[in-house]
Amino acid sequence: MERFKEYILYTDEFYFDKEIALNFFYSSIDKSKENIIISDEDFYGLPFSGGTNRKRNIDRLLETFKEKIDVKFILLLRQQGNLLNSLYLQYIKTGGTASPERFLNSKKPPIFILPSYFKYDKYIQHISNKIGEKSICCLFYEDFEVNKSSVISEIELFLETSYKNDQPLNKKNNHSINYRFVSTLRFLNKFTKSYKNPDGFFPHIFSKAYTKFFLILSKNMKSSKPLVQFNSSELQVFNASNMFLTKIKSKEWMLQNNYINEK
Repeated sequence: MERFKEYILYTDEFYFDKEIALNFFYSSIDKSKENIIISDEDFYGLPFSGGTNRKRNIDRLLETFKEKIDVKFILLLRQQGNLLNSLYLQYIKTGGTASPERFLNSKKPPIFILPSYFKYDKYIQHISNKIGEKSICCLFYEDFEVNKSSVISEIELFLETSYKNDQPLNKKNNHSINYRFVSTLRFLNKFTKSYKNPDGFFPHIFSKAYTKFFLILSKNMKSSKPLVQFNSSELQVFNASNMFLTKIKSKEWMLQNNYINEK
């Protein structure tokens, strides 16, 4: 499935061909399976490039499968402030050196964070206009943290299938760096090669070693302190955008999980 996803995500606009994409898809699946789930967070656009390919990626998927396969979308949404801080911790973990302020306010590569990336309403509406509301299932990361089995049951109901997995639901593969270690990592990252700093002096193996060390220390520590914060005008924009989601969740739930505020 990797070749299919890479073709959708990274092929030049002038060379994209839906038939080639479809061939990659068919060559990578078990045709005896009734349901095939394709998952990649980059379908929502690369966050450090402003998410500018969000619409293009959706349109490519729909163009590829149109009239050939019944397509449904499962969207897992996350409160914007928490998502922003998760992205920053991931950026630091992979070799980033920018301060929280520079991370949020930089408007040129390799860090290009656009506030519009965190607005979900137009994205959901675009998919809905293409395939209808009944073909979209919107779920929330906050619910998944509280009750994973319940969220999986919602997916099963939506897909009209059952989910079988031998792995424990509470297993976590992608651990975050605790905020207490961010300053130290930022300093060390300036001197070592990494995904975000390929020109560092020391070999990448040093970056892998000390990052692994801090991940082990962070494993049982809570990272609840926000490091990067949107300004008040941006929060107001997100508040207006998230009101759209009250069609899915109650206003009380949205308030409790900081998707909207009453001000």
